[in-house]
Amino acid sequence: KTRNQQQYKEAEEGRKNMRQETETTTAKKFTKLKTDPEPAFRKLVSNNPNHNFPFNKITTAKYTLLTFLPKNLWEQFHKLANVYFLIIAIMQSIDAISISDGNPVILVPLLFVLTISAVKDAIEDHKRKKSDREENNRGIAVSVDGQFEQRRWKELRVGDVVKVFENEPFAADMILLNSSDPKGICYVETKNLDGETNLKHKSSEKILSKMVK
Repeated sequence: KTRNQQQYKEAEEGRKNMRQETETTTAKKFTKLKTDPEPAFRKLVSNNPNHNFPFNKITTAKYTLLTFLPKNLWEQFHKLANVYFLIIAIMQSIDAISISDGNPVILVPLLFVLTISAVKDAIEDHKRKKSDREENNRGIAVSVDGQFEQRRWKELRVGDVVKVFENEPFAADMILLNSSDPKGICYVETKNLDGETNLKHKSSEKILSKMVK
């Protein structure tokens, strides 16, 4: 009986210590949460563009006139084959070990390959720039002083209120304020994002629907 009482006391003391440790850990976490600085939130005002954010312009082109040559060569010599032939050309230029009388004959085919690759990259980058211009210069209706005016996609700012018509693509990420449907409902196709052709059901907040007509 004495042994059972002793075991019971030890078990009670163990449970008590565990409760105290749990309470201490919880108190530390709660204190840390209270002392941690609150996360910073961005404050946006609708129909009042925030000029601290960049324009809506997109750029998918990789090169400019100034950066094309160095950047393209840097990318091409990341290919092991081009580095190998460049080393061979350098070794051919050293008379002591050259088998071509110090003439880097391998340099001619290497330059030909580099030139063809550079021309191909330039053509592809030109197509990307053309596509960027088409996207950036698309028109969209933006609210200005209570009236909707046509602007280009690249001129949009965070906080602009825009009107999107039926079957018209979105110029940027947007919040639905209202729609032509009495219940503030619209249907969006996200094929360009996830490849799905089915329409997604979107609805605006009731408070916003009442405020925005």
